[in-house]
Amino acid sequence: MSYQFEIALRQFIAAFDGTNSISQADFQSRFDNLYHKNYTFYPKDEKVTGEDGFITIKTQVPLTRNEVFESWSNKLASGTKMTLIHIRKIGLDCIDIKVRQVTGQEENTFRVISKTTGQQVIASREIDESPENYNPFFKKGSNNRLPFADIVKTACASTTSLVLLDYECNS
Repeated sequence: MSYQFEIALRQFIAAFDGTNSISQADFQSRFDNLYHKNYTFYPKDEKVTGEDGFITIKTQVPLTRNEVFESWSNKLASGTKMTLIHIRKIGLDCIDIKVRQVTGQEENTFRVISKTTGQQVIASREIDESPENYNPFFKKGSNNRLPFADIVKTACASTTSLVLLDYECNS
């Protein structure tokens, strides 16, 4: 993780102070400093409980950089306040980020594993931290993936590492 990346991340999160006092041009600049032009966001899979009681996984469609920008712009406009909980380097180019988000009376946290290139994020995968993913007695099967099921082996030209992203290193 580069020092410039951490600064860009902290400046971006600082824009979400709950007051919506930042200009749209300044917000766009912070977004551009953090996110690569080919950025892709992979949301966590949705769990659907069927009438038979079985849980099935519905894969969500990845979001493009423009869709992510629109989502962040809407959160900024609604007066969302965000706080960085942790930022950890977990590989040569992988970062674990957890953020607390408050909008009005609604509070939640989200966690992403991000792949960086240079000083920017090129891809992120949202991590499901719901309780059933960590319960050892929860039924394990093809319809109930564990958190580590998203780990794939990615061979890059310079290194081979386990990452939580389906990202082709040669692009």
